Amino acid sequence: MLLPDVGQNGALRVADKLLTAFQQPFNVAGHSLGTTLSIGIALYPHDGADVIELLKNADTALHRAKREGSNARVFTTGK
Repeated sequence: MLLPDVGQNGALRVADKLLTAFQQPFNVAGHSLGTTLSIGIALYPHDGADVIELLKNADTALHRAKREGSNARVFTTGK
């Protein structure tokens, strides 16, 4: 997800809203499906000067979020 001009606080708000939205199970064809979410966040220009570098750093943050457990969000820089 690309969020132009939101900064760290804006990215954090969006991540928290996504985490909240995915806490409730989804009903699909009569089945209740639960899911968890892991979010890696990279900010321009601090975490990368181009798309490739930003995606690489967001992916690194995503893997850290997955290691922290379900429903986690992690900034590239560990914020």
